Amino acid sequence: MSRLMTLTALALTAFATVPALHAANFQVDGSHAFATFKVGHLGIGNTVGRFNDISGEVDLDNGKIEITIRTASVDTQDEKRDQHLKGPDFFNVKQFPVMKFKATSVKPAGNDRFRVEGKMTIRGKSKNISLELIKIGEGKDPWGGYRLGFESTFTVKREDFGLDFMPGGIGSEVEIYVSLEALKK
Repeated sequence: MSRLMTLTALALTAFATVPALHAANFQVDGSHAFATFKVGHLGIGNTVGRFNDISGEVDLDNGKIEITIRTASVDTQDEKRDQHLKGPDFFNVKQFPVMKFKATSVKPAGNDRFRVEGKMTIRGKSKNISLELIKIGEGKDPWGGYRLGFESTFTVKREDFGLDFMPGGIGSEVEIYVSLEALKK
């Protein structure tokens, strides 16, 4: 069952009640947490970016797992585009400084994979999403801590969250990839 707990700490990325044999509190290690996105641009190519500020907490004793991403940390390697993404046409970071995911269920799917149902909130709009978590590994680190690692790739429709600027020019479906490590408190 510790493998189940390993994967539930995700993401893109915060998850739900999980039965546990060695229940413990875990904190997302922000320096080993990655959330990237890919969206179509003009029907010609893709724009790819990432968020650089990811945090979260996993309290398996109480079935609470949440992941938070600061929207102002968006980074597409183009300052002008990043400023536009932070504005009201997209993430509106002043009004909506974070996006969150909180799981409502996690079910084993075999081979270190899990089906996760949860609620994604972006720009104040919440939608239920489903995703697959893949456990990458778990164990002691060189500094005496205990870590869990996992990843997931899933797709959302940006219009579901009020991100509807430039329809036709920017793709509707956004592919999100999340890779995280969480450290036992």
